[in-house]
Amino acid sequence: MLFLIANKIYPHSYISLETAFSYYNFIPESVYAITSVTSGKTKSFKTQTGYFIYRRIKPNLLFGYDLIEYDKINYKIAFKIAHPEKALCDYFYLNPHIKSETDFKELRFNEDEFREKTDVKKLLYYASLFKNKSIEKRLKKFMRFIDND
Repeated sequence: MLFLIANKIYPHSYISLETAFSYYNFIPESVYAITSVTSGKTKSFKTQTGYFIYRRIKPNLLFGYDLIEYDKINYKIAFKIAHPEKALCDYFYLNPHIKSETDFKELRFNEDEFREKTDVKKLLYYASLFKNKSIEKRLKKFMRFIDND
């Protein structure tokens, strides 16, 4: 339900970054803020319902997400969440300081879950759409790190 609320606060947004990593079981930690990306302003909202963070990306980078639907009693709810590959691209885009093996270790990624749920070709394709060689280079380095762990 919090994901749906996050999508409603900023309609041109989708769940990504650490929240998507947690959703896909890539990281062991629970996340207490719902993080999304948007083409709107970077903002955060603390409400009685939850803590919502929105990070800005360029409008042409708002792609690579699914609409997940759940049937609740007498109604359906749906929220938008990044594909695993897109969540990682968004993360590297918004965190240019993540580039070393030490940085990768600190992410504490579950390599097995990541390998199972991530399509490397799709990841590299999404990365190419960012038109940023640094992101592509860091993602390839990250993939080598995952494969060697």
